[in-house]
Amino acid sequence: MAGKLKITLIKSTIGAVPKHRKTVESMGFRKLNKSKILPDNAATRGQIAQIKHLIKVEEVNDEIIEAAAPTTAKAVATKAAPKAKAAAKVEAEEVTPVAAEIETPAEEAAPKTPKAKATPKAKAAPKAEEAAPAEEEVSE
Repeated sequence: MAGKLKITLIKSTIGAVPKHRKTVESMGFRKLNKSKILPDNAATRGQIAQIKHLIKVEEVNDEIIEAAAPTTAKAVATKAAPKAKAAAKVEAEEVTPVAAEIETPAEEAAPKTPKAKATPKAKAAPKAEEAAPAEEEVSE
């Protein structure tokens, strides 16, 4: 059990037991058909036994992992380079003060006027039927 295991999530956790979902998440899976290389130890074997219906397990040699490591290190270095350049550019720029904190002499001299209060709306006029009776006397 000294090697590594390549574990691939092949089935969704939708409808799975909540404990199994947590196990899948704790192993580092977020999407289907993604693989993780984890150590071959008792803890990992226990997790595998619990969710064996959701995953596929393969044993991996250490030589394969070491051969892939330089390319991944290079990829990490190339991804980090643009971020470092952006951080250096931000540090080089001067910070401008916030406009709200700067007070001008015109703002200091201008008196503040209170805002007008809203007035309530007038009541609606009564309907025509209610206002005037519709009965008229007709003489013969």
